[in-house]
Amino acid sequence: MSQKLLSNVSSWKESPVEGDEGRSIRWIEVVALEALGLFLGLSYNGNWIRIGKESVYEFYAGQSYMPLYPILEAVLPDVKKALKDGLKSAQLPVELLESFPFQKVALSGLNSGSEYWCNLSLKYVEQLRYDEELVDALNACSKSAPTQKLRHQAKKLKSTVVRDLKLESE
Repeated sequence: MSQKLLSNVSSWKESPVEGDEGRSIRWIEVVALEALGLFLGLSYNGNWIRIGKESVYEFYAGQSYMPLYPILEAVLPDVKKALKDGLKSAQLPVELLESFPFQKVALSGLNSGSEYWCNLSLKYVEQLRYDEELVDALNACSKSAPTQKLRHQAKKLKSTVVRDLKLESE
């Protein structure tokens, strides 16, 4: 879907891929979240990227979402607004916002083993769409989070998510 929405872009940049400098991809910058140290864009393939000084990191299935963890330090509506404004400024369809991996980042943070990122992720997932993948991640977090407090928070949030999912299906 994302690649089709990028068909009108004519001003692509090209950079090596982080961790695979033998490979390069074309991309366009969308937004600079300077307070978080994040510069984000979209690859020619339609995947979101984090732009570094000399390379880019492309996010797709199987890749680590750790380079996007700083978004967990920001207020979700603010990040969404910045991305939406960036898409408009780049004259890209705002529908591309739907492909940003907010949930993947939060779920990855839940299971990072880090007290800091797990705590931020628990706060973040409350604002995301509830689904079975979230229930599974909260279940895992409730058993393996770095602290008892976080395990209890995950268990409590899982109960809320399960209840809300049951209400939606009725």
